[in-house]
Amino acid sequence: MTESTSKAVFISDLHLLSPRSVADMIPAWIQSQYADKQLLVLGGDIFDFRWSRLESPAASLNASEVWLRCLLDDWSGRIVYLPGNHDSHPQFLDLLDQFQTEADNFSWNYDSVRFGNTICLHGDLFDAGSVERLSAYRSRFHDEQPKSALSHGLYDLAVEARIHRLIPWVRHRFGSVCESLVLQLAQTDEDELRSVIFGHTHHRIDGQRVGPFEFHNPGAALKHLLFEPVEFDAPIGSV
Repeated sequence: MTESTSKAVFISDLHLLSPRSVADMIPAWIQSQYADKQLLVLGGDIFDFRWSRLESPAASLNASEVWLRCLLDDWSGRIVYLPGNHDSHPQFLDLLDQFQTEADNFSWNYDSVRFGNTICLHGDLFDAGSVERLSAYRSRFHDEQPKSALSHGLYDLAVEARIHRLIPWVRHRFGSVCESLVLQLAQTDEDELRSVIFGHTHHRIDGQRVGPFEFHNPGAALKHLLFEPVEFDAPIGSV
């Protein structure tokens, strides 16, 4: 007998708060394009606290809270949040704890979440090297002060020159990233795992295979990059 499934969608790397993000209208867009989905996985770097354009960490945290509350008000299904390296600030994780307590349809996991034979994760496990090193790696992105206008200006120049598009091809090449993730996931004894959905690399991947595993990545909602959420089926009992 075929197992009943829920329709799900995975979104990551919106980098909201950053002036390079093109995702300001995402909540309304999610509701209009994916209203038939029962599960929404927010796969990390939804917010970019390191490169926020706002005047203080407190202002960035408040903006993220408002955004999430609006999404929860509009979304009728379940939401699972997986923080990434740019949105794992300790105060934000406290906020996720608060949402998990308040909202019956919201939960979060620090590193990954499994739905049947599909696993979702942010993907910075590749740069961290192991699950044990993930927290230490992410702590390097917990900047306490906003970036200077000069830093933002230089970043803007790099984006307009399309330099940021080279990073996935140089630092996050498909083969090396996926092989590393397979090795890391094998250590967690993930039996019958077949599909890996991840973000972080800003490189859109649509069902490419490495051995028995199929990989998907939505890309990033940043200027001059490709972005398209990943749709998948999740067994009813796992949602």
